[in-house]
Amino acid sequence: MNFNAKHYHINGLDIEWGKPLNEVRPLLKDMEELKPYGGWPNRRGKCSSIFGLGATEFELRAPLEDRPVMQVIYQLAPLASATAGQLHLPYLEQLVKVLGKPFKTEDLYSQVDFNKGYAAGSVVFSAKWEFAGIRISLSVYGGTRYDEDRESAAGIFINWIDEVKAAQPFREQALLFEKTMAAQLDSTVVVQKFKLAIPQRAYRMLDYELKDPYLAEKNQELREAQLALYKKELYPSPAMISSQLQADEIGYYPMPDGRKILVCNQWDAVLLDLDQANEMTYWDILPARGSGFRELLLKELRVEDSRSSLVLLDLMEQIETDTKQQIQKEQALDD
Repeated sequence: MNFNAKHYHINGLDIEWGKPLNEVRPLLKDMEELKPYGGWPNRRGKCSSIFGLGATEFELRAPLEDRPVMQVIYQLAPLASATAGQLHLPYLEQLVKVLGKPFKTEDLYSQVDFNKGYAAGSVVFSAKWEFAGIRISLSVYGGTRYDEDRESAAGIFINWIDEVKAAQPFREQALLFEKTMAAQLDSTVVVQKFKLAIPQRAYRMLDYELKDPYLAEKNQELREAQLALYKKELYPSPAMISSQLQADEIGYYPMPDGRKILVCNQWDAVLLDLDQANEMTYWDILPARGSGFRELLLKELRVEDSRSSLVLLDLMEQIETDTKQQIQKEQALDD
């Protein structure tokens, strides 16, 4: 088959990158479905082949049901032609015919002890290709893995890494937020501040395949794309409020319309509703192997503070008073 970076291939069906998972599911309705994994929403199913190699299953993964598929995984069937010390060779040779020479390979055989019986859980060889915002990885296992009636000896992982392009159709909600802020805030706004003992951090997704895994911290367009892709109710903080905050401060501002409260750090913001329930959870993380900390989750905004500080508790009291809603309280160990 010829590789086309605009589509991924499932059992004879070409699906264009950019379709949300909830639109892809109906396209696969006639394909046998396997039990989904945890984590991101996903659709698993049996698969016959990919790139000319026998396959046993596919898995499509998206950050949210109404967001685009960002990763496609294929489990590859064992090959009789694979020999000890060269398990990867027949897979690599076939992929080179389809994809060309990989830009990176890594031989990991020396790191695996084949005499201890769990080599199949390790990767002995990997290779990577990139095409127009698509990254393809081959991982060859140290033995055969078994899942119910299926056997796999390698995996192909295809990732859509152009997050800015992937996020474009999903920026509408963020633009509506920005429009609402512009209509209700001006340069005279004064925000109430809660100064924490711990500096907060901007939401961002790291990519350790890049030379700079922390690129999103320095590229605002990329960070806003990640917010649109991976979050539903977390937005960039309005400039007229974020400019008043330090890294260790939380801003609190009841909106003039009397229906919402803006809570934000220097980078990210959420709106708490006064007329409907908000998802709010406080975690008291008790000392164990770690020293413990306090954490407040307000929808998708994470606020962290030291256990020696009471400021986060003050913020919680303010929220509960103004919203007339109770924050769920939980405890866990810092282990």
